[in-house]
Amino acid sequence: MSSAPTKPPMSPPGQRPSGPGPAPTASKLNVSIDPVKLLRQNWLWLGLAGVFGIGLGIVAHVVLLKTTPIFAARAYYEAIGVYQNVDDIQNSIGTSEDEIERFIQSQVALMVSDDILRKAAENPRVRQETNWSKKFTGKSGDYDPVEAYLSLKDIVSVRALPETNFIVLSVTAGKKNDAVTLASVVSAEYQEKRRREMQAGQLDITQSMTNQLNAIQEENLLIQDRMRRLLRDNNLTTLDEKLTSERFEIQSILPVLQETRYNLGNIREQLAIYEEQLGAPGGANYPELIRSIVRQDPIIQTFVRRIADLKASLRASRDTFGPNHRSVKQLEVSINSTEQEMAAQEQALHAEKFVEYIENMRNQIRTLNTIEAEAVARLEAAEARQSELQALLEDYNTLASDLDRLGDRETELESRISEATARQDRRDSERIRVAQAPRADERPVFPKLIIVVPGVTILVVGFVGGLIFLRELLEQRVRGPADLALIPRLRIAGVIPDLSEDPSRPAAIETAVLDRPEGVITEAVRNTRSEILKRFGRNGHKTLLIASGMPGSGATSFATNFARSCASCELKTLLIDANLRRPGVHKAAGVNEGPGLGEVLAGKTDFGLAIQSGDAPGLDVLSAGDAAHRQPERLISRAFERMLAEAKETYDIVILDAPPSIVSSDAYTLAAKCDASLLVIRAYSEKRGLVTRLRGKFDEANAEFMGVIVNGVRSAAGGYFKKNYLETHRYSSSGKAALEPSEPRKRKGKKKNDAVVNDIEDAPGADDDAS
Repeated sequence: MSSAPTKPPMSPPGQRPSGPGPAPTASKLNVSIDPVKLLRQNWLWLGLAGVFGIGLGIVAHVVLLKTTPIFAARAYYEAIGVYQNVDDIQNSIGTSEDEIERFIQSQVALMVSDDILRKAAENPRVRQETNWSKKFTGKSGDYDPVEAYLSLKDIVSVRALPETNFIVLSVTAGKKNDAVTLASVVSAEYQEKRRREMQAGQLDITQSMTNQLNAIQEENLLIQDRMRRLLRDNNLTTLDEKLTSERFEIQSILPVLQETRYNLGNIREQLAIYEEQLGAPGGANYPELIRSIVRQDPIIQTFVRRIADLKASLRASRDTFGPNHRSVKQLEVSINSTEQEMAAQEQALHAEKFVEYIENMRNQIRTLNTIEAEAVARLEAAEARQSELQALLEDYNTLASDLDRLGDRETELESRISEATARQDRRDSERIRVAQAPRADERPVFPKLIIVVPGVTILVVGFVGGLIFLRELLEQRVRGPADLALIPRLRIAGVIPDLSEDPSRPAAIETAVLDRPEGVITEAVRNTRSEILKRFGRNGHKTLLIASGMPGSGATSFATNFARSCASCELKTLLIDANLRRPGVHKAAGVNEGPGLGEVLAGKTDFGLAIQSGDAPGLDVLSAGDAAHRQPERLISRAFERMLAEAKETYDIVILDAPPSIVSSDAYTLAAKCDASLLVIRAYSEKRGLVTRLRGKFDEANAEFMGVIVNGVRSAAGGYFKKNYLETHRYSSSGKAALEPSEPRKRKGKKKNDAVVNDIEDAPGADDDAS
């Protein structure tokens, strides 16, 4: 088998290549719906529906204006910020935005309350001055106020104007005077009810403020009594003087306590040093103070004088007798012994005085401890009295502050009571006033042209659009590749446009590849051929069965064009007409009807002798044969298998055209003997259910099911089929003109850049409608 063409396969026209892009939506009925496609298909109907809707809307407006006009009468009220309720006066907050908003909403509810509307329906003016009341007056002349009230609830509305203090009361009626009268009656009933409520409210407010004033006066007396008892029970004239005295006492104790603690610290530190020296092994190092005291001791002074006298006698004796005289020696001995005795006496006195000094320091420490304890006790007592007095002062000041606050509140309430009493008889005591009396517009509020015409138009267009959508939802026919997108595991092997969609205008679909090599149909067949041959080369297939679903699907035309396209690739191709019931290959390929397959299977002729040369180089055709020898039962014979085996050895690719699957089982029989199979369906002919069923049957056969060929696709199916067809034809035509420079160009306009040309070559049928 020859190798497949090396040119990369192109996407069939109308089939969307892989990659991002919008996809049609799927409904719960497993239907692919593309809104853009629906709009492109039905824009004329929707436009006509819009025109009709506009006309119908104008007629409806005129009829409604003559028969059932509706007039509206409106009254405007303004909410005014004054004191109204007890809470306002108690808290002295005046009128905040939140309070005004609450008041407005309460008045809105009050105006349409059942009590107001019932009284308005019973008002004699309604029965006497309006035609509206006649609807509720019986033949006997009895007026039904209950029915009138129920109807009044439907035609009366009240709303607050946003970002303002205004309230709008609106009443609608068939006549302008009726609307004004009804609005006036409702407004009068509301104002009367409001007046009665205000009178009752003012009395309640005045009484409430009087009760508050009495309570405040009683509380003032109680606070004054508590302040007097506070001073009396604590024997105080004024708390400030007593608190100042205690503070002075604390300030006088603090220096004494500080000095005592300072002296106590010094003595303790010196005592620790002396006590450490007292127990030292080498003896104490007596301070100069002890030494001075000992030197001044009478005993030591006596020794000093004796030694001085002896030393004077010694000097005299030395002068008289010389240094070696016996009396001089005796004096020297007396002086030494006296000095030693004095030293011993000094040592004893040092120890004695040192011990006395230490004991004296200990006594000082005990005295200072006593002084410190007394000062601390006095300080704590003074601070406790100060804290107690401070607490009493805070209580006193709190009572005084409460007394001042109550006094201010008492003065304010007295002023407000006087103001409320004076305001009861003034009109400005109302928190709401009539800003505009009930008045009706000159033109009715219904119907309005700007509302009726668009509304009717939208309804008409919506109705037509709904019918279009419902038809699309219930449509089961396959109109294009998008309708097959939701069938599970179904592969679209190719898309062949309808003959009328090919701008090259081939004479017949059966000879499109032969007659118009640059045509869109030829390019679509090439795309399918490239993909099929690629898979054939990968799987080692040689035989391909082409079957249709319903009669007239175009399987024979596709098989003939496909065979010619394969032969153009220098593949030795055999086209077998296996449709022994209604053959058509011989007509499409331009060969004789017989001898053919029927004669070969009947043994009337050899396989090689029955082969006829087709109308394209490299293409051979085996027709179905004469009618006398065409027996479909022989397709399951061994003779057919031997013939098919011989054909596979001789040819690179063998293509079999089978009868429609829906009317014959021959296609399934042949699928069991071939390597691969293709199903050809015609747009706007087969239904999705049939395709699903046929796909299942071909999947059960031995042949590999290559997919579905959608034949006869028209641009009316939506999407961009027609645009892609034109681009493909222009590109192919410009290429042909480049190869034939002697032929003048028919195409004018700007030349496409290389990127666009390559895109068209790689995917001439890229379309949003395909899966």
